Amino acid sequence: MVKFTTKPVVKYLLIFAALIFLAANGFHAIIGMVVFISAGILLLWLIFPDTFSKAFKRDIPRGKLGKALGALVVVFFLTLAISQKPNIAPVEPFTFDIPSLLGKNIDEVRQALGKPADATLDPTKEQMRLLGPTMLWSNEFKKNGKLLNVEYTVGTRKVQSFFVTSDNASFKASERDYLMNIGNVKDGDVRYNLRFVKALRDPSTYTGLEITPKL
Repeated sequence: MVKFTTKPVVKYLLIFAALIFLAANGFHAIIGMVVFISAGILLLWLIFPDTFSKAFKRDIPRGKLGKALGALVVVFFLTLAISQKPNIAPVEPFTFDIPSLLGKNIDEVRQALGKPADATLDPTKEQMRLLGPTMLWSNEFKKNGKLLNVEYTVGTRKVQSFFVTSDNASFKASERDYLMNIGNVKDGDVRYNLRFVKALRDPSTYTGLEITPKL
């Protein structure tokens, strides 16, 4: 006859470890631990059938014990699979809130975004004289490695388009959502048109996203 004895210190350590495990892993850990302990008892019952039969005053055939053990193993792995959380990449907050800039002229855009990165904010008088008030000019704004280029008509100060990109101006088709997120824009919004600008050297990639207001 085999005796199973455990010192009190070991008992307390096991209980303490179990509490930490449950606190860290939650409800699924409780199910997993119950299954694990039950499987351990059944396994020991298979190894020492006489001892457990006398202790529980019940003789259970090895075949039934084996099936019960197998069922517990299946339940354990099913519980483990259900408890696994999908690895979803967190969505970064937008960098430039383009919808809030719609309807603003270039001066109001500068007020909202701060000073542009350009050395010259507007064309010179000589450039204006040569090209006229209908010429287009642009200002570039930088934030957290992202870039926003705002194109406007010099004479009217009206914004014609926005262009968002980043320091790494090469994006795959799968990164369209990333580009839209930079400017906080969505496909299908009736207030603007979206155009993903293809790279000249590699048309399968994009250099950025152009947003053109409809109003």
